[in-house]
Amino acid sequence: DSFHNGTEPELSGRRALNATEIIFSIYESSRRRSRIDLPLDIDDNPLVEMVESGALQPE
Repeated sequence: DSFHNGTEPELSGRRALNATEIIFSIYESSRRRSRIDLPLDIDDNPLVEMVESGALQPE
């Protein structure tokens, strides 16, 4: 439908990137134990870093 009527698809790359930033900001907020401002300005994956450091131990 989006192709034919010229609208942005529901599953667009832009929307996926925005959703990913929100997920990463949740992980970063947990890592810092504080509020996070967007846009997110980090170079690593906070979830991976917490697992590797032992701060988070998945089952």
